Amino acid sequence: MRHPPHPLAPRVPPSPRWGEGWGEGVIAALFLLVLSIVPASAGEKTSLSYVNWNADFGYIMAAIDEGYFTAEGLDVELTSAGGGVAVPAMLSGTLDFTASGSSAISAILKGAKLKVIMVGQDRPGWQLWSTQPQIKSIADFKDQQIGVITRGDTGEIAMRYLLKLHNLPRDYVAFTPLGNGASRMAAISTGSIPGGMLVWGEVEKLKTTGALDKGRMVSNLTNEVHMVFNGLATSDRLLKEKPELVLKMVRALAKGQAFIRLKREKAVAMIAHYAKTEEKDAASDYDHIQPAIARNGTVEPNVQSDEITLRSEMQDIPPAQRLTPKDVFDFGPIRRVDAEFNASGWKP
Repeated sequence: MRHPPHPLAPRVPPSPRWGEGWGEGVIAALFLLVLSIVPASAGEKTSLSYVNWNADFGYIMAAIDEGYFTAEGLDVELTSAGGGVAVPAMLSGTLDFTASGSSAISAILKGAKLKVIMVGQDRPGWQLWSTQPQIKSIADFKDQQIGVITRGDTGEIAMRYLLKLHNLPRDYVAFTPLGNGASRMAAISTGSIPGGMLVWGEVEKLKTTGALDKGRMVSNLTNEVHMVFNGLATSDRLLKEKPELVLKMVRALAKGQAFIRLKREKAVAMIAHYAKTEEKDAASDYDHIQPAIARNGTVEPNVQSDEITLRSEMQDIPPAQRLTPKDVFDFGPIRRVDAEFNASGWKP
């Protein structure tokens, strides 16, 4: 497989309920705007979305470059899209899998027939930055705009967790979708928006050019927030109708996750290549994600319950109507794969 290009995700307005107001044709058209197809190869065709090429999605890079997809007989169509686009596309049947597991949880709580089946990182890779001198703390963002990729993405969700932790109301800030990549980075670094969410690799790029010389990191959310950041989600339909396909995808990505965790030198070179960045920046990005990698592709029951409770509060879901962890998570496939690895002694 050759590496796919890195298109920017489109700006998509928020929807009060997942799928509400989204015709299938509209969803398909939006999704095609960001579609990036890996050249055809023999194998079972399936599709997977990721947000962008940085160390957070190194496990997907490794599945490509180390041949884990090929070994599972998969011909994977990759697309770059934020969770606000990927989740509706998956609901419409346009997409089989998404790495935006965090965004999928919010959709499930609103009735989407999806499951989170693997966790890549159990802490968010986001930092909150501002270059406006009056912004020195989270409290200074009252009634201010914070830039995210798309509404409902992991950046917004992580920020909402941060507000909760600091005992600030849900409407304390507003969120502006700025797309994936250069436009969001520029808006944050130039101060045209009060603040915004940046991942580690983006921070390193902006520091290299001096764009953050007058800025400050208001919060490193990795240190404060414990949540499902990325991983893998799919539809209940696919779990029921194609369980072997699900298992193959989980196995390939679990191998990729192990590779990224254990093979630092190769992983850094891989990240630099995909992200089109210097190796020193890729190395910094890699070192930042290490503490956040979920060691067995799952999160503990208490974290599952916390996710449901906090997000239900965010969405004004009454306690009596809230889902249970088994309604949101299905870690059966990753646990089966983990048992296979332990039995065979598989190592990358």
